[in-house]
Amino acid sequence: VLPGKVHKTYKNFNSQIGLPKVLLSADEDIDYLVLEMGATALNDVSRLTEIAKPHIGVVSSIGEEHLESFGSIENVVKGNFEIFESPNLISGVYPKAFDRFYPHKNGISFCRYKEDADIKVRNVYVDEEGTHFEIMGVKLLIPVLSIGISESAAAAVGVLSSLGIDWRELKDKFESFKGIQGRMQVIKKGPVRIIDDTYNANPVSVKNAVLTLDSFKDFNKIIVIGDMLEMGQHAKALHQKVGAILKASNIDNIYLYGEQTKHAFDILSSSNKLVFYFENQEELSYHLLKSLKRNLDKPIMLLVKGSRGMKMENVVDRLLNGL
Repeated sequence: VLPGKVHKTYKNFNSQIGLPKVLLSADEDIDYLVLEMGATALNDVSRLTEIAKPHIGVVSSIGEEHLESFGSIENVVKGNFEIFESPNLISGVYPKAFDRFYPHKNGISFCRYKEDADIKVRNVYVDEEGTHFEIMGVKLLIPVLSIGISESAAAAVGVLSSLGIDWRELKDKFESFKGIQGRMQVIKKGPVRIIDDTYNANPVSVKNAVLTLDSFKDFNKIIVIGDMLEMGQHAKALHQKVGAILKASNIDNIYLYGEQTKHAFDILSSSNKLVFYFENQEELSYHLLKSLKRNLDKPIMLLVKGSRGMKMENVVDRLLNGL
């Protein structure tokens, strides 16, 4: 949404090797440089901040990810907030829930729950058109099916405000955003809508995905979940938490794949839902395809999600080739 010439991170070039490559590939006449900083442990972002020295730091969301190397959710927050150590920092943009970790006064917080956030997101709902919400009284519709994208938009508003840009004049740019492959992308195949959210997974993004799918009332809803990796000693508890979220939802057809989703299956086994657990991805795809072909008389909304290492995009490919 930034006006002018922008150079940004491509693919996943967000490490101590990748980020400098992005910097070196930038033209001299750019107006803005947007860099993604990846982190799997404390001090990762600090090192990248020393290289890039950003003027505006953004933490768009915090979830239980890379816990195996971070050790705790508090360390995940601290690690992400290292971006605000930049000597050139003008402003920081971050989720209101982590206010106590922000080390400066010149920050902008956002949230869709807390009324005391600087940027408040309200009236969020999803339909086939996309995600509808309000920011500061302005109604927006982004053509991506994701409740979580409302807070991503709020973070973008925080960046624009930090730069002194009236974001309302760029409303059309927000509403023309089509999303990124593997992140809540909708693929239509006859009466089936496949939501491809296979890029990655952590408990927060899984919850957002479940809430998004749960929003659809006139569809037969199916979800396919693969393991959330790199959870360390928290893996069992966090997959049980996913099971509890699914149990409380209105999604009645659930397919689970991987070693850790067995813990979610154990939670769901006492529910009245149709729950299937597979250790083999091909078997899951075969079983799911057979079921879909028997039930094409009603519109189906099917969401596929899992960590990068679970290669859940293969499930999407098999479904598209088989339907």
